[in-house]
Amino acid sequence: MNKWQKITGIVSLAILAIINFVIYGLSYMQTMYIKGLPSVERVLSDFHDALLNVGYLVLANYLIIIFLFICLWRKGGRR
Repeated sequence: MNKWQKITGIVSLAILAIINFVIYGLSYMQTMYIKGLPSVERVLSDFHDALLNVGYLVLANYLIIIFLFICLWRKGGRR
């Protein structure tokens, strides 16, 4: 990989991590302020569990992207 491709990849990975963190944090904060009937606690609990599972999927996706980027980085140096 060229130097500019490496720099662009690192910057885009950093931006992606920040955006994922902000979206996940805002989604979690939005669920904290749901109020209502006693059955709402059950819905809120299920929603928190679902949001946590989405967080795990985002983390797994990001780790796969980093792994593939490192593989491309190392492969590009073997010309």
